[in-house]
Amino acid sequence: MSSQSEISDVTFSQPYGAAQLYHAPLYKYRNALSINLLYTVEGTGLAEMLPPGLELADADPVISAVVSAYPETPFGTYNEVWFYVRVKYQGTTFMFNPLIYVDSDSSMACGREMWGFPKKMATLAMRQEGERMIFSGHKNGEKLIDVSFVPEKISGVPSMIGEISYPSLTCRLIPNRLGVGEPDIAQLIATSNPKYIRVDSDGNERRWLGQAQVTLGEGSVTHPVHVFKPKKFLQAWMSNYDNDLPAGELIHDYKLAK
Repeated sequence: MSSQSEISDVTFSQPYGAAQLYHAPLYKYRNALSINLLYTVEGTGLAEMLPPGLELADADPVISAVVSAYPETPFGTYNEVWFYVRVKYQGTTFMFNPLIYVDSDSSMACGREMWGFPKKMATLAMRQEGERMIFSGHKNGEKLIDVSFVPEKISGVPSMIGEISYPSLTCRLIPNRLGVGEPDIAQLIATSNPKYIRVDSDGNERRWLGQAQVTLGEGSVTHPVHVFKPKKFLQAWMSNYDNDLPAGELIHDYKLAK
């Protein structure tokens, strides 16, 4: 029988043995393509999604909805759609992630277990039709999101990117092993994840402003995409980039704070 001292980074993730789905960070993403939709929402239902101690940063909550295609990652090729909302925690601004979907089981497991990203599996796809980029997302046959984006021909830097240039914040929960009572682990994790924009053969950044349309599904209690219905569009852009996703930083432990 193996002793506890023999468990190493080779057996980094749960469960022990051949069923592990991911290794320790960093997680290197290459040639990623993302469409970022920046807008405000009414805010109904958002406050209920925030862990204790967090509050919405704006009267008209600012949302960053992002759809992405990842061709090269440690989790294989996969797609993703997430919604971030700007929040405050102890006077510091973060982007909190209450809802995210992927089509990779290893990405889902790693995101949930390492950071507390609320990842769920869905059917996602990004494709190009002429100059137009199309992204669609469905869960159990019901629409989550449809995005259409037409980039400008000349690359450009989003003037409003500073509105969302804050670390992400997630709530990492590991359930009570007995099935009742408070979680065994309850933590707030902050992660800075800078994107390194690729350049073309002429040295131009592969980042474009553009015109976007987004349609969200009707939503439900378990898939509340309707909460993120746009009120006022602020800006949209598409980026081709690399990034190295690091381990997050523990900023609050709810159990130790008691």
